[in-house]
Amino acid sequence: MSDQTGFICWTKKNVLQTIATEAPNPSDSVFVATHAPLDIRRIGAAGREARGEQLVTESELMTDFLERPTNNGVLVVPVLGASGAGKSHLVRWVRANAPKKPGRRIIYLPKGSTSLAGVVEKLLMGLEGAPFDDIRRDVSRLGRDITQESLERRLLDELAESLRTAAWATAQERALVGEQGLYLLLHDPFFRAQLLRDESLIRRRAAHAISGRGNDESDVPLQFTSDDLPSDVLDIGQAAVASQRLFRNIVANDALKLAAIGLLNRHLDVAVMQAANLGVGRLHKAFIAIRQALASEGEEIVLLVEDFALVQGIQRDLLDAVLETSVREGRTVLAPIRTLLAVTTGYYGSLVDTVRTRIESSTPFRYELRVTLGRGAQQSPETEQRVVDFVGRYLNAARVGQTKLDELRATDSRAVANACEGCPVREPCHAGFGTTATGHGLYPYNRPAVLRAVRASALSEEPDAFNPRAVLARVVRHVLTEYADDIAHREFPNERFAEDFPPRRDERVLSPRVSEQATSASEGQRRRVLLEFWGGAPEEFGNIAPEIHTAFGIPAVSGAETVRTTPSRPRSSEGPAEREDTAPADGLKESDRKRLAAIAEWNGRNAVLPADVAREIRRTVRAAVLSRLSWTDPATRPAPSAVIERAWPLNAQTVSIEGAQEAIARSVTPAIRFARTPTNARFFEDLVKMQAGIEEGTLEARLRLDELAERYAPVAQEAALESAHRTDGLLVEALRVSIVGAAARGLVVLSDKPAMLLSASLWNGGDERGDSAIRSPLWVRTEERHTEARRNLIAEIRNALGASQGNGEVQTIDGVRALSLINIAADSWDIDPARPRPGWAGPAAASLSSLAAAVAEQVELLTNLAAEIRLRLPRGTGFAETAKAVQQAIEAGEHHGYVRHDDIPTLKQRNAAATAQAGSRELEVLENDLASLDEDASFERRLAVAARDRGPGIGLMRSFLIENEKWLDAGLNRVESRDADDVGELVSRLAAVTKRWREAATWDGS
Repeated sequence: MSDQTGFICWTKKNVLQTIATEAPNPSDSVFVATHAPLDIRRIGAAGREARGEQLVTESELMTDFLERPTNNGVLVVPVLGASGAGKSHLVRWVRANAPKKPGRRIIYLPKGSTSLAGVVEKLLMGLEGAPFDDIRRDVSRLGRDITQESLERRLLDELAESLRTAAWATAQERALVGEQGLYLLLHDPFFRAQLLRDESLIRRRAAHAISGRGNDESDVPLQFTSDDLPSDVLDIGQAAVASQRLFRNIVANDALKLAAIGLLNRHLDVAVMQAANLGVGRLHKAFIAIRQALASEGEEIVLLVEDFALVQGIQRDLLDAVLETSVREGRTVLAPIRTLLAVTTGYYGSLVDTVRTRIESSTPFRYELRVTLGRGAQQSPETEQRVVDFVGRYLNAARVGQTKLDELRATDSRAVANACEGCPVREPCHAGFGTTATGHGLYPYNRPAVLRAVRASALSEEPDAFNPRAVLARVVRHVLTEYADDIAHREFPNERFAEDFPPRRDERVLSPRVSEQATSASEGQRRRVLLEFWGGAPEEFGNIAPEIHTAFGIPAVSGAETVRTTPSRPRSSEGPAEREDTAPADGLKESDRKRLAAIAEWNGRNAVLPADVAREIRRTVRAAVLSRLSWTDPATRPAPSAVIERAWPLNAQTVSIEGAQEAIARSVTPAIRFARTPTNARFFEDLVKMQAGIEEGTLEARLRLDELAERYAPVAQEAALESAHRTDGLLVEALRVSIVGAAARGLVVLSDKPAMLLSASLWNGGDERGDSAIRSPLWVRTEERHTEARRNLIAEIRNALGASQGNGEVQTIDGVRALSLINIAADSWDIDPARPRPGWAGPAAASLSSLAAAVAEQVELLTNLAAEIRLRLPRGTGFAETAKAVQQAIEAGEHHGYVRHDDIPTLKQRNAAATAQAGSRELEVLENDLASLDEDASFERRLAVAARDRGPGIGLMRSFLIENEKWLDAGLNRVESRDADDVGELVSRLAAVTKRWREAATWDGS
């Protein structure tokens, strides 16, 4: 027994030559080698007695078609089915197997000859002379004298002309025919350019007429759809005004749009015939002439049309010719004609009622190709076997190759050689991967893998139908060519293969538990795909056939059981598949079961995780993280719940789950991301069980949840601090505002130590200034605004730097952290509005916006104040001495009436207060401070001078000097007007004080 590891028993060349997705492509030998019986359903034609559906063989269909009496010389048998269902294959089989019979003339229109010239040539059967030669000559000009570009323009012109004279049947059509209808748009240069865009219908239709249908082109006829109307144009203003108006009406009115599409399609064939120089009716007359000639020879025509789409442009003439009865007045004047017509179901239903009625009047049956894979109990093991045999037959052809098949000249698939005969690895290969009913090896598939891949290849519009073309293209040709190197290098099966064949909604998938176990073993991702496809998605983890493990280079897991590899049959009911491992344990509600099933769908089928399930997962993970928030490192008061909600919201911005419906801005990076993996699916399942109160079997999930909380709690806390504007960078700016506010109150200066600055930054205001009487108006307003805003500022700073105790209020401050931030904040006292700062510090910062102006105004006021005082108190004269002299003067002059004042007791009281609280020292300090402010003085220095609380003394001194100056001047005047005998000692005293102040008024500072 040889080693099958990385074994390749086909070549890419053989695959491409033998695995054709179109019936005319393979050679006859390949066609015979790969032909498989089709599911053909015979259905009573419309209008006839219902007989139900009956499964028939190809031979029964052929016999019915060739032997059934015609209806007055006409028999049209439609073969219906979806694109790729095998209609063309069936027509070719009939052509290959139709018994040779004298008097039977077969006309075969394969898909390979789909140009207009090719179709016409086959229909004319080589007949010569007029009118046949004339038609050949005219149609041969396509591509030679008539280029594709010119044919495109002629198509538009002919279509416009046909619509200009078209009859209308509805109100909508009436607005679209004539010279002011679609004719207008088709001649408008702007809209013509739009209709001739790349991949437009007119371009594709012209290319089809000249070169024929492409290999990858759908067999649905090229017709206008709503997508072909240029409804997305932006520069419509370039079109004529009338064209713009019509176009807007069509785009805005769905009924009018449908009417436009219907009219364009009804007149398209006429436009093609006219543009191709065939003219309407010429081909019909030529074919009728053929039928007349053959009638005289007693022959009948068998017309085999592999694809009705290929006769676009001549469909009307051809249908008219094949539906025209042979018998007239009891005589056969036209050769009978039997037409086997392959046509897609949808297009057949869209034929004009009169055409369809004429077709169905010629035969009691129509045939449909439809293999239903079924679901659940409806899925037939016999159908499964036929599907497996179908794939196996093509796998064998790919191994044998076209060259050898052509040499065999086999006329029956049973006579085709089995490539597995004589293969060195046949024994282990067939033992592990299995065979078809006729002994063809299924490698690199096995039965479960084949059926799963086939179901994944079903067309979305017919999810239960077996589509041979799709299966050949994807399941056979694609895999054998694209994955051969992966197989040879032990890299198959892999995730790419699984992505190529995603499970259907009703397909069984690996449970998260089994999927996680597979992923955790060696070759994890490949093992997971192996179990899903080749293992039939087993309920339990284990090994499959050892030969398969060897061939793919995926070692069996030691000690694991061998699981039963049976094909997973889709369920017949809707909704997620239930499995044993997602079935609820005791205590789980129905809602919990649905969550578990949805998680399994998310993991195994790449389904979208329902929003409610994703939200519960996020809620659980988020709650675990938030429970670990620590407000002691750094010390800070716990952030309010509203702040946490904003910083760490319950949505995908915080916890993102791949495959859930999420709307995340590109600029947002979720903190926690869960990829679509088996491990995460298992974790989610356990979270659901934990929420339901089930702890058994969830220890691993609880440990992981704990680890997530530990890892992401610092991230959540940082986000909360940032949302609360408590990060270090923002706190520095808040502290700077607080320090400057305290400095404006005169509590600190720049040179103070950090401890002093910290104490000042936490000052909450409340006490009154001693020098409020000498504050400028702007200074007072600035200080009042700041004091009001400062209360919240200090509260937030304390919240950011303090620890909550007792009733939750901040009782202590983290001094180490605070001092480190103070050192940074004290570098500059400039409150720059461009720098980011906490939102809660904004009002306090704004209140200081006028501080610079207030400083300038206050310095000017102090300068003027000092000057006023020096006018009355020259340097070298002490204030106490002056106050004493004034007091003696009052006492001496009060008795004689020389001291006149409204309230002498109050004057004495105020003078006594000034004497007690004011002194020359305060004035000297003020003058020294002002002298230090040169032009280069910093803002901090100017702020210190302006903000310094100078107490009440300076203000009282000024008031004392000015008020007493007034009564002294008045008293002196009165004394000087009296006789010298009355003056005495009082005159000397008053004169001395007054003289001193007058001299001070002219003092020059020297």
